[in-house]
Amino acid sequence: MSTTTVRFIKMSLIYLALGATLGMLFPIFPRLLGLRYSHVHLNLLGFMSMMVYGVAYHILPRFQGKPLYSERMADTQFWLANIGLVGLAIFSALNSYWPGLPFKIPLALSGLIEAVSIYLFVVNMWLTFRQPGPQQ
Repeated sequence: MSTTTVRFIKMSLIYLALGATLGMLFPIFPRLLGLRYSHVHLNLLGFMSMMVYGVAYHILPRFQGKPLYSERMADTQFWLANIGLVGLAIFSALNSYWPGLPFKIPLALSGLIEAVSIYLFVVNMWLTFRQPGPQQ
């Protein structure tokens, strides 16, 4: 597996542990319920999406008998996805407890970074499948 694939899978497991820990704390410390948005994003964008990216980058090109279009694009996506997710988790938590403009702008920027990472994944996969494959 490529380094990027392994990094996506390892980070997905870290986010799963963080999300599960946070979810487990909600019934014990109800004041933490303001972190639901962070909890959901750690589980969905963190665990689920990172696992999908890692597995997809490894498996899907092989199903097509083609190389991944761009490892560099996948690496860039890895960093943007993690920066965006951490920003979403942190700034949504801050905004939840101290609502106001100072946290809405970095929260929106984090969402934009996350969206760009998703678009990079889509483009990389799309271009991988557009490449000529082996003749059948």
